[in-house]
Amino acid sequence: MTAPVRKVALFDLDGTLSASEPGIVSSLVAAMAAEGLPIPSAELLRTAIGPPFAIGLPAIGVPLDRLEAVTARYRDTYGVTGLFDTAVFDGVVEMLDALRTAGLVMAVATSKPEHNALRIVEHLRLVDYFDAIAGADLETGRVDKAGVIARALDLLGVDAGPSVVMVGDRHHDVDGAREHGIDSITVGWGYGTLDEHVAAAPFAHAATPADVVRTILG
Repeated sequence: MTAPVRKVALFDLDGTLSASEPGIVSSLVAAMAAEGLPIPSAELLRTAIGPPFAIGLPAIGVPLDRLEAVTARYRDTYGVTGLFDTAVFDGVVEMLDALRTAGLVMAVATSKPEHNALRIVEHLRLVDYFDAIAGADLETGRVDKAGVIARALDLLGVDAGPSVVMVGDRHHDVDGAREHGIDSITVGWGYGTLDEHVAAAPFAHAATPADVVRTILG
């Protein structure tokens, strides 16, 4: 079977483009401590990176009736300092260079609030690679990955289809892409586990950024 010709690539941010664990985890620990909640293990905290907090925080032990308070405290800290405690993963710039040279249209599609996503991409000096930056918007209810992908496609002015691929490190990226009939590639350097990737059944798995380039360009 001939591989589809990819023209558009959507990228998750945390765990795919950026190593954001330090800023996210420190802000989350501070928020949970301020609310008097027990602090989970480092391994469990790591699982909250990527999915919307409405999903990720209850999974690490935040009671539903404390979810709003913890999230608000988290944003107070993260929005000031935590979001800049991040760095580009090794090989990501070279990956984006190769895809841009090949003529792909690219966008960020993240469950982070869109205004924070833009600040981070600018901080990482990656903004020139992307034709759009799509994120969550709590006021409109755009919080899950499928909604963010719809936002990215709308900003790009393209339709979902075989020419579009989603690249991310968590099963939420795969699930969101599947809702639009879009193939996905999971990456091995982020915060998702290999078992999670296998269970999600993406189109492909990439161990390195160079593998993403080879998979997309065929």
